[in-house]
Amino acid sequence: MQKQNTIEKDTVMTRRDLAKHFKIAPDTVTRWSKQGLPVLYIGKVKEPAKGARPRYILSEVMAWLENRQSGIVW
Repeated sequence: MQKQNTIEKDTVMTRRDLAKHFKIAPDTVTRWSKQGLPVLYIGKVKEPAKGARPRYILSEVMAWLENRQSGIVW
């Protein structure tokens, strides 16, 4: 049986994991978050603040990127 190297769409990822998945800089994920990228905060702090741990659901990120691209006028 061959091992598959796939990621489930509902995978919860860190900023670094997401950046690696899309082959972008982690700072790009931060910039996207400021532009409305869906983010889930875990831990004691549940909103953007020092100590908050943001996580990203891959399926929501992909949907956000698709919607964002469809709104671009060339």
